[in-house]
Amino acid sequence: MPHELTLVAFILHIGGGTIGLISGTVAAITPKGGGLHRRAGIVFVVSMLVMAAFACYLGTVIPEQLVNVVIGVFAAYLVATG
Repeated sequence: MPHELTLVAFILHIGGGTIGLISGTVAAITPKGGGLHRRAGIVFVVSMLVMAAFACYLGTVIPEQLVNVVIGVFAAYLVATG
């Protein structure tokens, strides 16, 4: 059984990604510049940064998953500069 902190990290990683997918879809289908588009975009950015941060954490604590640290940093870079 994984350590409790790792289990919480998995939940936050998956939850952040799920919320990112939903809010990204809302942002993509609403009119650009509108209130809903802006709120969905902010939720998207925050949730994707949470997802990427916990991907980096999980990549360091799970053996042989170090490549996920690089992927998490790259995902955070893309979201932050997008």
